[in-house]
Amino acid sequence: MKKNPLSVIVNSGPQSNYLITVTVTAEDKSTMRTAVLLEYQKDATKAWFRKWHVPLPMVEQMLNPGAIMMASIEEFVNRAIQQAVEQYPNYKWIGQPYGLDTSKYEHDQSGTLSFYLDVYPEIVEKDEKRKKVKKDKYKTDVSQDEIDATVNQLQSSYATFEDAAVIEPEVLTRVKLTYTQKKDTIWHTKNHYIGWEDLEANADLKKLLLGKKIGDSVSIEYKKVQMMNGFTYTDDTDHTPSDITLEVIDTKKKVLPELNQEFIDKVFTKDDNISSVEVLMSKIKETLSLNKENNALSQWIGEYLEAVDNSFTIMIPQTLIDEEMKNRLQHLSQQLGWEKGLQAYLQRMWEEKSAAYLEEIKQAGITSMRRFFIMKHIAEVLKIDIDWTAQDKDGEIEKKFYDTLTQ
Repeated sequence: MKKNPLSVIVNSGPQSNYLITVTVTAEDKSTMRTAVLLEYQKDATKAWFRKWHVPLPMVEQMLNPGAIMMASIEEFVNRAIQQAVEQYPNYKWIGQPYGLDTSKYEHDQSGTLSFYLDVYPEIVEKDEKRKKVKKDKYKTDVSQDEIDATVNQLQSSYATFEDAAVIEPEVLTRVKLTYTQKKDTIWHTKNHYIGWEDLEANADLKKLLLGKKIGDSVSIEYKKVQMMNGFTYTDDTDHTPSDITLEVIDTKKKVLPELNQEFIDKVFTKDDNISSVEVLMSKIKETLSLNKENNALSQWIGEYLEAVDNSFTIMIPQTLIDEEMKNRLQHLSQQLGWEKGLQAYLQRMWEEKSAAYLEEIKQAGITSMRRFFIMKHIAEVLKIDIDWTAQDKDGEIEKKFYDTLTQ
């Protein structure tokens, strides 16, 4: 059956999409109704009739009128999309139609259908600001202090603890915390460990505990330590203690193993390819430098794109927003125990808070996509040879982008 062209009007929408309006005449509907019935006729079965030979009036009686109408509308939409694609071949159409409006589609009279169809984002560079933005190259030099800190972390993993006579640098202290109100009403007690780094962060507590031994006790105002990790008082009331008494229960000094060949042989296997202290130090420096470069590259790209962002007009279509949102929620659900875990997590939030959280995820996705398309546009303008379909291994795309802009 020959398909006559439909009357299709394509109008630009607000978000990288187009509103497609189809005018369908009574004749179009009659023709489409027959085509739909012929399609259903292929599978229709009726006593005394061979397959494909059930009369169309009988086929129509076998069907729900709504099913015939929806099948007709679906075919009109498909034909309208095909005509729009042929009429505007330069548009990069993406996704599926949405926002179908059939309110003006009369049953057997002329009427209209309308729906939206997205296109690949169109980006416009509004000014010359991009050309004026200059950023210095990042530095990845590794200091000796950074190397020493990494070695200390490694040694700490294999540290032993010995009894310490008093609280002094590098001593781990176990104390009994007693929360009181005006020093006479005991509310709560618990044991807690205090590291030397904790004391370094609180001069008042450090002054009180330095030099103390097992069995000694000190008191301090609650407000001076309430923000320290493990010190915050919580219960089912609104009470706030006035003081905390700390009784020293135990003191242990951390003893780091010596960094020598014996330590290397104990910690590393042949597969680690760490055969000596010298090789270890070289590997640490190399790893720190690589980590610094990756972090610095990501930060550099982010800062550059933020600096030029206002120079571009770009609207991310709903199709891509929905897909990005789907991917981000899927990633989150993996971390929370898949779909059930995600739903349980969202249900624990208030409805308003849950909606705000999902909106944050959505906006983060939009920002990420916006920066991607800006980066892609700049790469095309500067003729940077990037294969956007290939997997980005070790930041190769960002590195090419960075190298070109810092030449």
